[in-house]
Amino acid sequence: MKTASKKTNTTRATPAAGLGLCPPWTELSRKLEALFRQDPDVTVAADLDGDAKRIRILVQSADKADALSRLLPAAVELGAVRVALEVVPANDGELSARELLARAFAGNDAFRYAAESAPGPGAPPFTYAVFEPHVLQYQADSIGHPRGLRTTLAENVFREIFTGPEASAILPCTADADAPF
Repeated sequence: MKTASKKTNTTRATPAAGLGLCPPWTELSRKLEALFRQDPDVTVAADLDGDAKRIRILVQSADKADALSRLLPAAVELGAVRVALEVVPANDGELSARELLARAFAGNDAFRYAAESAPGPGAPPFTYAVFEPHVLQYQADSIGHPRGLRTTLAENVFREIFTGPEASAILPCTADADAPF
């Protein structure tokens, strides 16, 4: 008596098969590139080989470069690896957080506007960075997507990366798609 043998597929592909893993500094670079992809004045260039890891944010406008350099941290610590963030060119000047945001994201379709709240008694005003309700995608170690993409809102990328000294009082949020402004 013959028994039927079942064929089993032992090489079953997982959604992220063949993607490989990328280090967190590569994902940081991809997040920045995704955030500024629609901005013609900003280019993200990463130099992540070797021990000295650096991400350069090249900006056409001196005002925008100044604003970004004041909103972004000088470096991001990713475990035992330090990634320097360098905004080129940059200059000095006294601007409010709202003005910094307006300059840093001028011409970027992911950004809608910056607004300040009325200050409370004895409290400074809050500044809001209001982003369009658009989705950003970038290459990441995401096994939840067949091509290894991560999908998020611009507000989330801003909240995670923009931790410079003048960005601490800025609250990022996503605009209502139906709002007239």
